[in-house]
Amino acid sequence: YKTKKNTLQDNMEISLIAIDQPNKKVFFSGARTKIYFYTQNTLTENNKKKFVRTVKSNLYSIASERQYIGTYYNFEQIIFEYQTGDEIILSTDGYRDQIGGEDNKKFKLNRFVNLLSSVLEEPMYKQKIILLDNFIDFKSDTEQTDDVTVIGIKLY
Repeated sequence: YKTKKNTLQDNMEISLIAIDQPNKKVFFSGARTKIYFYTQNTLTENNKKKFVRTVKSNLYSIASERQYIGTYYNFEQIIFEYQTGDEIILSTDGYRDQIGGEDNKKFKLNRFVNLLSSVLEEPMYKQKIILLDNFIDFKSDTEQTDDVTVIGIKLY
């Protein structure tokens, strides 16, 4: 949409990744998003500088630029290494912004990260079922407020 000054005020949050499987590297760039990295392995020294530990010692987050696409155009590329069996989780803000529960409030980021932490040792198909069931239970009869996408990728 346009403001009184006739400037474009539309923006978007996004995470983009590319996986270099032969070299076991992930290339990440984003706008106002985080991706999550789950590993059972010890982090390399290079990765330690990029990751922030979440509630569980082997679940980390990597933050992107704090700018939206549409208002900023120079996005940093973050490169990190992985090992076979590690996982990446990408998500929109729709899950954590959903309103519901007993208090009819947002799900929120901390609860989302705790939920992710609790399912990551499950097989991927079971993670999907748990996340979907949890979302449906939390939302209950409340209307869905935003798009909801959670993508888990097992790295090989």
